[in-house]
Amino acid sequence: MCIESTTAGQGATLRLTGCLAAALFATSLRRSLSSRRVPRLHLCQSRHNPTPRRASASEESRTGPDPALDLETVLRRCRQLPNVDFWTVLGDLVVLVGIAPALAVFFARVQVWTPSWLEMVKKGGESGFIFPEAAHAVAFAACWFSVGLAAGAFEANAVTPADLIATLRRTWKPGGLTFITAIFLWLMQSATGVLLPNYAAMGFETQAQVCPSLLDFAIDLQFSLLCLGAWRFTRAVSMTGSPVEDEKNITDVQLLLGDIIVSGVIVPNIIVAVFFQTHVYTPGWLDFWRSDARDLSSATLAHGASLCLCWLSAAFIAGGYRAGAVNRQDLAGTLKRTWVVGATATALLLMITALSSLLSVPDGQAVPEFENNRRLLNSVLDLVLDIQFSALSLTTWR
Repeated sequence: MCIESTTAGQGATLRLTGCLAAALFATSLRRSLSSRRVPRLHLCQSRHNPTPRRASASEESRTGPDPALDLETVLRRCRQLPNVDFWTVLGDLVVLVGIAPALAVFFARVQVWTPSWLEMVKKGGESGFIFPEAAHAVAFAACWFSVGLAAGAFEANAVTPADLIATLRRTWKPGGLTFITAIFLWLMQSATGVLLPNYAAMGFETQAQVCPSLLDFAIDLQFSLLCLGAWRFTRAVSMTGSPVEDEKNITDVQLLLGDIIVSGVIVPNIIVAVFFQTHVYTPGWLDFWRSDARDLSSATLAHGASLCLCWLSAAFIAGGYRAGAVNRQDLAGTLKRTWVVGATATALLLMITALSSLLSVPDGQAVPEFENNRRLLNSVLDLVLDIQFSALSLTTWR
């Protein structure tokens, strides 16, 4: 009987979450469509003058056309270095040489993805080798700064908050050319027989003379390309200026209600549905709230209340409900203000998690080191899941 009631409660909770998500989507879609009405003056002009209106000079100069790839333009870019942003170039270097290979090594370590060379090395029983992701990162970085320069990835409007889609397009088009160039150079080295000595020169050397395959190299390049696009998108958002806003908070009931539903209901139910109900992982907060004979729905809503409290507190502290906090005509500014609120909410959630971990330690009882490490790892994983799904859900909603 208890199992049947728990299953029924879970199904009711999931149905309620789906209905709330559908209602939020319909509301946002209706508001978006209502804001796109064409003024009557433009309709009258189009009836009398069917010729399409040409964009003004100011509109064209806001983002500019896509960089040309003809020979004359490429040679001009190589001769005259563009006036690029220093932080953008430095971020490209750090992301390609540091973050992207570290992410690839992390996924290989936790066995989410196992390269073919790693399987062969494990069969030989070797240890202490250096991952070849460092060599792949250096190769892609060298190709990026050369091919990207010729393809216009470092021009003035390559990273701009005025058009985030153009920023991604002007990153991934040169990035695709860089990907093709790096693959071609890898194949040339493999055909000439200098590939394995080059890997050994970068530190990757095993007793079985294992060489990474082309698929391993291509997957590492995909990590670099995805991280590069994410970094440049974030950089464009961070370059958005802070407009003059009214200091008093606005009373946008739909925005406030949507934040409460997304952070307090949808986020914890997504975590429960993805991890707990699939028997992948049981969050620590779920065991804590169910220790007092609470059902699954009550435990989920209790944790959602804490997430909602952190988000609302951070939103009022960081100005998440001021005039212009959510503006459909300023996507970069909306993302920047949402991420500032998210960073503040993350700091509050970190303090609450640290405080609850300290209070949960029993007084006067010796706790084994293994148990302390297990609790610490569970708390960190729960925190990562809460931050990740809250960031994705709230950013999508806003």
